[in-house]
Amino acid sequence: MHNQAEKLAILTAIEYTETLQTTDKTATVYTDSQITLDSLRNVNIHTSIIEEILKKLNELMKTSWTIKFRWVKAMQG
Repeated sequence: MHNQAEKLAILTAIEYTETLQTTDKTATVYTDSQITLDSLRNVNIHTSIIEEILKKLNELMKTSWTIKFRWVKAMQG
């Protein structure tokens, strides 16, 4: 249940990407959740939201999309 909101936000961003009508099929998702990014890279982590994110990413890649992830420092204070 760690970082559910961050994972859901990434999934929502990816689902939104599917709706874009653009010739530039490149998108960057910014997140402050290093744990979520690590989960996406680790094939041994199989939470349902991570599985859904990976499924959506695979679907987008099949339609020539490139999705990049960037970590940003969380707000402090």
